[in-house]
Amino acid sequence: MSHSNRQELQALTKIVRATQGADFGSALQTSLSRRRFFLAGGATISFGALLAACGASESTGIARIGDSVPDNALADIEVTDVVLLRTATSLEYNAIYVYEAVASAGILSGDAATLAARFLSDHRAHAEATSSLTEQLGGTAFTQPNPRLQTIYVEPALKLIVGDTGSGIEPTADPVADVLALAYALETIAGSTYQAYIPKLSDPALRGSAIGI
Repeated sequence: MSHSNRQELQALTKIVRATQGADFGSALQTSLSRRRFFLAGGATISFGALLAACGASESTGIARIGDSVPDNALADIEVTDVVLLRTATSLEYNAIYVYEAVASAGILSGDAATLAARFLSDHRAHAEATSSLTEQLGGTAFTQPNPRLQTIYVEPALKLIVGDTGSGIEPTADPVADVLALAYALETIAGSTYQAYIPKLSDPALRGSAIGI
C-alpha cells in the first residue's frame, strides 16, 4: 500500500470513528449483524479462492450467484505473476463497483462523499496500472470484479445496505455508517492483498512497480 493510500485509509478511519462514536472498536463490533458482516465477511475469503477466480486468462466474466470454486481449482492453476496481477486487478474492480453504487445511491455527503470519490478515482487508476502490467507480461487483463468476492461478499453487503425486495431484505436504518464500514473493509482487503502478493512476484522490477500502486 502506497503512502497516499495509507493516508486515505487513516482519513477513512477518522470519519468512521466520528460516525460510530468514541469507542471505535466496540462500535464496529456492535450487535448489528450487518456491520459485523461488512467488517469481517471479506476477511473470511481465502486468497486462494480469489486467485482461483482469476486463474484462467480467458475468463473476465462475473460468476452467477451460487457458483463455487471447485475443490481442485487451485491444483489446476499455476500461480504466476500474471495470475497475481489479474487477481489484484479484479479486487480493484470490486471496489470500483461498490463506490459507483454508493455514489449512484447518494448515500454519502460531505467529507465522507469526498473521500469515497477519491477512493473511486484511486481504484480506477490502480486497475489501469495493474492491467497494463498484466499486458506487458503477455497476459489478458481482468476487467471485471473478482467473481468470488462479488458473489459471497460485495453483492450481499450492498443488499444489506440498500435492501432487496426479492429477498425480503429491508434497507439498513443507518446506511452511512454501514457504507463506511464496508468501505473500511474493502480498503483493508485491498491493502492486505498487495502486501501478500507483492513478495510473491518473481520479477524484482515488477515488484517495484506494484509497490508504487
